[in-house]
Amino acid sequence: MKSLYLRLAGIFLLGLVVLLASAAFGQKESSGSSTNNKTNFQKGQLLKIDYVPDLGKTSEKAAYLFTIQDGASQYVGHYTLNYFQHDRSKAMTKGEAVEYRIDGKHLIVKTPNDEEIKMRLCDQKANCVKCGSAVFCGVE
Repeated sequence: MKSLYLRLAGIFLLGLVVLLASAAFGQKESSGSSTNNKTNFQKGQLLKIDYVPDLGKTSEKAAYLFTIQDGASQYVGHYTLNYFQHDRSKAMTKGEAVEYRIDGKHLIVKTPNDEEIKMRLCDQKANCVKCGSAVFCGVE
């Protein structure tokens, strides 16, 4: 009976070592590509920051639309804050050069003190901006 327990413990430990080794190798491969993406910032100009509160959402302290120009391309991001977050938009100035990157459905902008502001990337249609379910028209 004792040898059965020793065999089971040995098999369990061997399986655990194989599982941890495969997880370590898999994580090492995937971390290289995401690290490269996180350092791949582009330069643009912050055209404007519009305050766009959603009065229907009581959990939000503030919301802004950031517009960034990079050559012929223009990107708009919707930055929302709840009451427990620090407003990093105050560190940004209209017209200044900024570093930004696109990560899936997010626009990430670096502040002058190297903090990152992560916001939802929006679609522009004529005079309106669509950010998820929120639509903003005629924002100046």
